[in-house]
Amino acid sequence: MESESRKCRTAASDRAARTRQQESPGTREGGDTRSKTGKVMVLALALALGPVVSTTSALASSTDGAAEVRFELYRGYTIVAKGSIGELQKLNFIIDTGAVPSVVDARIARKLGLEGAADSVSVFSGKDVQVEQVVVPSIRVGPVEADSVRALVHDLRFIEKALGVRIDAIIGLDVLGAHDFTIDYAARLMAFGMPAREAGTPKTDESKVTFENEPGFVVVQVQIQGHPLRLMVDTGTNDLVLFAPRVQGRLAGAHAVGVKTKTSLGGEERLPVLELDGAKMGSTELAGQRAVLIDGEGPAAADLDGLLGVASLGVKRIAFDFEHNTIRWEPR
Repeated sequence: MESESRKCRTAASDRAARTRQQESPGTREGGDTRSKTGKVMVLALALALGPVVSTTSALASSTDGAAEVRFELYRGYTIVAKGSIGELQKLNFIIDTGAVPSVVDARIARKLGLEGAADSVSVFSGKDVQVEQVVVPSIRVGPVEADSVRALVHDLRFIEKALGVRIDAIIGLDVLGAHDFTIDYAARLMAFGMPAREAGTPKTDESKVTFENEPGFVVVQVQIQGHPLRLMVDTGTNDLVLFAPRVQGRLAGAHAVGVKTKTSLGGEERLPVLELDGAKMGSTELAGQRAVLIDGEGPAAADLDGLLGVASLGVKRIAFDFEHNTIRWEPR
């Protein structure tokens, strides 16, 4: 799914801002569009930054320091893995680091008898979406189990239609973020826990950058023409997404190369695609980097300039190391 530009200026985002102050602290899409008409590259979930989630999370131990979970890959970037919610087993979860908070499909909520408060959240495009806030008793993905997860309930059939597979929930870092994990796109494997031989030590062919660990999401800094931009790392989108109000006047060398149609909780939108010159993350040059420009923003408390779709880096493998607050990736 893609997380493209969403900013929340609703009651839910206001609560997130208040929580951040107290505690210290999508649109998702689809393939490459080089034509002016673009295609419906659907998927973008990019939920608004809702309430900060409070969970109790545990990781089952393994003899080699990491436990693996197989996944299917749709549209080249959308990760779908098996998991469970409460007593319901063998559910299909989209693994989306840009989903804040996690989302449960309305059908699953009904089966579990979950009831909560109706609310309205704003996706980054600025559109309000009606949801329900509930507390999910437990969510399990491979060795990771989180209890008492505050999540949103929404009808996810629009994602099923785009991917051609049943989707029962979208799982974000509110569930996964307490533990190191690696996504191997080539092998279709997620490994939880960081083997001792790899922790903090990138391979010679890997790139590395530090991140800020915020409640429910992580942020990296990308330099574009010397201007630092704060981007949420999002496995649910295949693009680098920039919020137009935030980057205005800072992309003098960018030029339009087409249009992309994206679908999110807020509906379908046609968005301009820009080619960026002089993009860099850490010591890694992002040559030929493209970005989708969206006329929206994130909540003020998050201070985001956009979203960094992991797929836009052209990665073969990416590791989230929360002990050292680093992301390491191996290019294809």
